[in-house]
Amino acid sequence: MAEGVENNEQFEWLKNNSCDVSQGFLHYKPMPLSELKKLLETRH
Repeated sequence: MAEGVENNEQFEWLKNNSCDVSQGFLHYKPMPLSELKKLLETRH
């Protein structure tokens, strides 16, 4: 798992180097718990 992925260049490098899981600002910005709960509810 890669942490702190902030841009597509980093994400592509990771994918090309066998890293399939990442987190960081590229995927989602920090958010309040109430927004996170709503996001998770809509993904199922």
